[in-house]
Amino acid sequence: MGMLVVMAGAFFYRAFSYSRVVFGIIGVTTVVFVSVERFAIMKFEQWWYSKGYDLKHVIIVGTSNAANKVFQSLTFHRSLGYKALGYCSMNGSTEDAMSHIPCLGSMSSVPDLIKSHNIDVVLIALNEEEHSYLHNLVRDCQGLNVEMMMVPDILELMTSLVQIKHIEGIPFLGIKSPALSTWNSIIKRTFDLVFASSILFIASPLFLIIAILIKLDSKGPIIYFQERIGLNGEVFQVFKFRSMRTDAEHASGPVWSKKQDSRATRIGKILRRLSLDELPQLINVINGDMSIVGPRPERQHFVEQFKKEVPRYLERHRVRTGMTGWAQVNGLRGNASITERTKYDIYYIENWSLTFDLKIILKTIHAVLLGNDAY
Repeated sequence: MGMLVVMAGAFFYRAFSYSRVVFGIIGVTTVVFVSVERFAIMKFEQWWYSKGYDLKHVIIVGTSNAANKVFQSLTFHRSLGYKALGYCSMNGSTEDAMSHIPCLGSMSSVPDLIKSHNIDVVLIALNEEEHSYLHNLVRDCQGLNVEMMMVPDILELMTSLVQIKHIEGIPFLGIKSPALSTWNSIIKRTFDLVFASSILFIASPLFLIIAILIKLDSKGPIIYFQERIGLNGEVFQVFKFRSMRTDAEHASGPVWSKKQDSRATRIGKILRRLSLDELPQLINVINGDMSIVGPRPERQHFVEQFKKEVPRYLERHRVRTGMTGWAQVNGLRGNASITERTKYDIYYIENWSLTFDLKIILKTIHAVLLGNDAY
């Protein structure tokens, strides 16, 4: 808006012709000054709230797990600007799970508490069976100048990017959206093709050297094919340089690799240490089965196991699996907790950007050079 005003003013001011460079400088400095101003205000507000000034008084209605989490968050993060005074249960009795939180009364006492304690915000976190009381609560608080917000009981199923969408005047709560928009999908796919093709061309002499070493080291194929689960749960063949004996899983069946794995060949240990066994997956990227960055693909055997044990595990399949990922560059490789890996993968999916991909690629180079978790 500031740039539009400046350009309009310059157009009507004919006494002097300003250079286009001037407008460029104004555009850059405007962004810088506005950003610095807002950052300074934000920091001041956080400091002000942390000192206990001008905090909004909050009461929590409900005794669900979400109510407990809300109280803890507001208590430990005072810089958010809220002061939680306590909670109200259905009948005013103290719940064992919330014994560390002051019980202020029953749900019917909320209107009186709003008046007597100068409450600014009422946070509602009811269990599913208590939803029928919500209408009465809102009705009893009519005429009271207080903000009321509700934590949905489907919180565990929702992403961190909840949106409100209106269709013909009807509001809808968006609890899940496509992982990537159409344009973001095009950008990511274009980047994958350009990056994978470039690395494949540059590293072609290295491919030849590795192939010769594998052939000299042990009997068997140079490239190892294995079925993995990718986008939308579809099966594809992943390509890898063979780093184990051909009979590695003949007796044990599908198992994860481990440190000092006796099944690995001599050259295979080096390839795994430097993650060079993954290089043929550049072909998977070009074919469209994988991406450069994304959740690592797993075999069907492990997918069937993990989807029963790990919450939201199958959410990983909403994007193409990757040669590297946010979990891997944070040290979650090898036999690391699959639950923690899934959390990182879902965070990546919900916060994707091309800059994020570039950051992960740079961290991957660093991780490969160290190689502490690769085996």
